[in-house]
Amino acid sequence: MTGLSSNYVPFDSSGLFTPEFFVNGGNCYNISFWHKFKTEQGHDGGRLEYSTDGGINWSGVGSTSDSNWYNTPVIPVLGSLSGWSGNSGNWIHAEHKISFGWSGSVVFRFRFGADAFTQDEGWAIDDFCFEQLATPCVTGMEEVLLQPFELSQNIPNPGHDFTTINYFIPQNGNTTFTVKNLLGQVIYNSVAEQQQGAHQIIMPLNNIADGVYYYSLRFNDSRITKKMVVIK
Repeated sequence: MTGLSSNYVPFDSSGLFTPEFFVNGGNCYNISFWHKFKTEQGHDGGRLEYSTDGGINWSGVGSTSDSNWYNTPVIPVLGSLSGWSGNSGNWIHAEHKISFGWSGSVVFRFRFGADAFTQDEGWAIDDFCFEQLATPCVTGMEEVLLQPFELSQNIPNPGHDFTTINYFIPQNGNTTFTVKNLLGQVIYNSVAEQQQGAHQIIMPLNNIADGVYYYSLRFNDSRITKKMVVIK
């Protein structure tokens, strides 16, 4: 539970991690838990994410299209991604079915974030369960991941005249690539488009000043961010 015996703090950024699970490709799994939350609606909240590389990169689980899952489409402190926010009123049950197109290890985290303004009781989670089901996932309720959503480190780094960035989109979805400076100002933003598979960005650096930058790739309801350095 965030806050434990008091309200969560301003600029809260915290996580609760599950053990590592081994999954078999093609099998259907059910994620379920009980939770209760009381946060500033639309500003503070939490979401569930998974990692297949030991916590280096994280992708979201589910979306607001599932009526028994997220209740808020955009929470700014969570990278403008969807999640749970507001007042659940009491303990509520959440569950989501997921299948993987590969076999390997996966870990889940409950990620919570808050801005600088209103704080409240926060988010409590109990009775987390991850179980393999005997039957295949029903169409429309599964999230098939043929290969994890990936964003590589730019090469070379530091970059001089140009830098190359590779990424992989596991299934057809809306993608946007953004580069920001340390002040959070956007210096490059690609037009959102539907993509799938392996892609490469060759980014000119001639008009970019020396310094540290953060580049992000958003795929549907997931986002990965990495740091790059520019030195002329």
